[in-house]
Amino acid sequence: MKYRVLSGCLAAVLAVAVCGCRSELRTYSVQGTVTAHDGTPLEGVQLVWQCADPPLSATAITDASGRYRLGTFGTGDGAPAGEYQIALSEPQADDPDAAPPQRIDPRYTNFDTSGLRYTVEPGSNRFDIQLEPFGAAGP
Repeated sequence: MKYRVLSGCLAAVLAVAVCGCRSELRTYSVQGTVTAHDGTPLEGVQLVWQCADPPLSATAITDASGRYRLGTFGTGDGAPAGEYQIALSEPQADDPDAAPPQRIDPRYTNFDTSGLRYTVEPGSNRFDIQLEPFGAAGP
């Protein structure tokens, strides 16, 4: 019984903390496209935007046209203003034995090596990302 009460109290405190943080951080529209070096749209690419101040992450997945809308607290709700590092990853195959597609140079999968950094400003933001070919010199 004590465990249930303690768990319920902890859940309530966490809910208030999360709601409190969420209401204090205003998000702004962030959208764009992800394309290969030749301009081909890349579908199913996951974008993770990481901000140090405030410490949080925002994510999106590209559609068939390579378009994305970033979301922090909900799908497509935008991101708080700040400086972000971006990492990209390929979609996971439905078949666990299948090799993932190799459309993205591995350097883009790491925040430190991707070279992708953007600043979200109050208002509407658009960031189109055109990837360099495999083995090209980093940005």
